[in-house]
Amino acid sequence: MTALAGCALVALVAVVAVLPRLAPDPVPVRPPPDDSLVVVPPQLVDHQLQAVVRVGGVDYGYLTSEESTPGSGLLRVSVEPSPTTQLLVWVSPPDLRGAVVLSIDGEVIRRDPAGLVESGPVLVAGRTHVVVVRATHLDVSARLGVAVYQRQ
Repeated sequence: MTALAGCALVALVAVVAVLPRLAPDPVPVRPPPDDSLVVVPPQLVDHQLQAVVRVGGVDYGYLTSEESTPGSGLLRVSVEPSPTTQLLVWVSPPDLRGAVVLSIDGEVIRRDPAGLVESGPVLVAGRTHVVVVRATHLDVSARLGVAVYQRQ
């Protein structure tokens, strides 16, 4: 009987030792996302910029922005070369009258009513671009803004 109990004990220990290896691996617990890595774009001409803009099914992430001094009516920005395409967003205050003219590399691209947030032109990769935003109606307090988004 003692030998039988001893064998049963050895078999039980063997089964207990093997069972954890047969059980599925536990699902790893992922830490919550680190919000400190998310870049929240600044406000531009009192408009909160989006972190990502989607145009034509392509996502562009916020890269940089510039705002004119109040009353200047003109903002000129040099956009450094990028290995991927970049998207422009430009902003004028809602109370600005007239139009806003967008020029890229000396060529007028768009003329839109003032007071809107506009986007659309995609800059060619690999070269520097000069972007000019100009208000047709001067206002001593008006500001203009340009944001550049990088293709993700």
